[in-house]
Amino acid sequence: MASASQIATGIAREPQSPINVAASPRWDEGWRAYAILGLLCAALYLPGMVSTPPVDRDEAYFAQSTRQMLATGDYVRPLFLDRERDRKPIGIYWLQAASVMLTGERATADIWPYRLPSVMGAAIAVMLTYWVGVGLFRPRDAMLGAALLAASALMVVQAGQAKTDAPLLASLVWAQGCLACVYRAAGQRRRASARYAAGFWIAQGVGILLKGPVLPLVSASTILALVAMDRWLPRDEQLPIGAGWLRELRWWWGLPLMLAMILPWMIAVGILTNWRFFVGALSDDMLPKLTRSYESHGGPPGYYFLVGMASFWPGSILAGVALIRSVREYRSDGERFCLAWLVPTWLIFELIPTKLPHYVLPVFPALAILTARFITAPAIPAFMRRLARAEAALWMATTVIIGAGFSAIAIKLGEGFSALNLLTFSSALLVAIGAGYASWSGRMTRAAWIGVVGAVAVFAPLRQWIIPNLGDLWPSRAAAEAIAHVGAVGKPLAILGNPEPSLVFSLNAQAVFDDPRSGAAFLERKPDAMLIAIGESAPALEKEAGRRNLRVLRLWSGHGFDYSKRWRRVELILFARQPESH
Repeated sequence: MASASQIATGIAREPQSPINVAASPRWDEGWRAYAILGLLCAALYLPGMVSTPPVDRDEAYFAQSTRQMLATGDYVRPLFLDRERDRKPIGIYWLQAASVMLTGERATADIWPYRLPSVMGAAIAVMLTYWVGVGLFRPRDAMLGAALLAASALMVVQAGQAKTDAPLLASLVWAQGCLACVYRAAGQRRRASARYAAGFWIAQGVGILLKGPVLPLVSASTILALVAMDRWLPRDEQLPIGAGWLRELRWWWGLPLMLAMILPWMIAVGILTNWRFFVGALSDDMLPKLTRSYESHGGPPGYYFLVGMASFWPGSILAGVALIRSVREYRSDGERFCLAWLVPTWLIFELIPTKLPHYVLPVFPALAILTARFITAPAIPAFMRRLARAEAALWMATTVIIGAGFSAIAIKLGEGFSALNLLTFSSALLVAIGAGYASWSGRMTRAAWIGVVGAVAVFAPLRQWIIPNLGDLWPSRAAAEAIAHVGAVGKPLAILGNPEPSLVFSLNAQAVFDDPRSGAAFLERKPDAMLIAIGESAPALEKEAGRRNLRVLRLWSGHGFDYSKRWRRVELILFARQPESH
């Protein structure tokens, strides 16, 4: 039974061995654990933050809208060029705007200031996962779980992009951690501190401002699952907690606190846009995702189970077996809470027709903690050990295939065959051999830590050098360099065609046209202006310019792959008016 002081702080550990902790401090406890996790996050998330160009599409949409917010001083209504950006609430734009202002980089065309909230959000989510894990299990479980979350492929990707997902995860783990503290206190027949109720509702407000209903959906499904599972507990083993513990969330003042956080902006943007913002958010974004495969992002039920081997790597080495063990151990309130967090939300996203790999990131902290719990378990049944060996073998094959795939892409889209382009495959091969052999030999804790350290060896060079050097992947960067080369930085610039948002952000374009007449008129009105024409729009522009007796010059042409449109090859041509002869 945990002491009252442990319950008051949300930490109820399992009995530990009789070691004098004061005389022999463990590396996975206290400030040491947070320092190690901080260094791990820095090694995983900082590489590539500056060197990788803007990524299409969401990142560039958010960054461009934030740039316009800073330029116009309108901190209520996000815009992308002249269109209202109603797909996400205001929270991410505020965070990015604050980041840009604090770094003093208002005038820069670099993307890295806009990525800082994602880097910080990911690191905070990892720290909070450790805090939740310590409250539910042992420090060694919490430490390994937080490390597996930090090193997971999906987490690394989201930490490196200026999007909502990493900051949302931080607020979500905060909310779920507070919920866990309230639930554990109820299980010990103690009252939870009011600060956990306050933290829960504040986190809900932050989450809604970042990504609408996602965080409340996760918390609500967790609560419903906990109430349901508590009713299934055999009464001779433990009295069901029931639903009475929900009073400890202090709904009577917590809900008004959350509303006080979100209603001022909601009312302001509603009035400013004549409520178009919310109509567009529902009709153009939320409802299409719930009713059909939106923008060709679909998949069958079981999609996330199939992609989990890659997105949760390296933790996927034993995640499947860990879930089986957790279901068998559901009578433990720690396992029960994590399962209530993970399973309902996972099933909801499996049933939604629109599917993207990052949608299940909110359940990764619970999955990571349960995986670590299985890995560090003192006794594992024989049949689970056999399953663990099979899963490790599948993981090894997947690791080698993914590493080979990244190297092949680097050779194809980069500068050809080089030792650097083989680095990812070499690192992945070594990790597969080391972690796979350790898991096969029954040393699962060692296998997990080899995977975590190996993730740094795989992801850091991939993000810092290999991906940024894939020239055909970044036509927007080539166009920006061409404009700088001809001395046209700062001149009026527009884009003709159907550009990806990264091109708009990288070039700081004033307008986008889909009609060659509008493009020609832009050059006609502004003698010093530049125009980027995409693909077939270039000949149409030249034809329209000839009709207007407007002489235009091709100053540069480049090409690349539009990975947002099924790797369609695109050509970019830079036009300017020919100077009049005197």
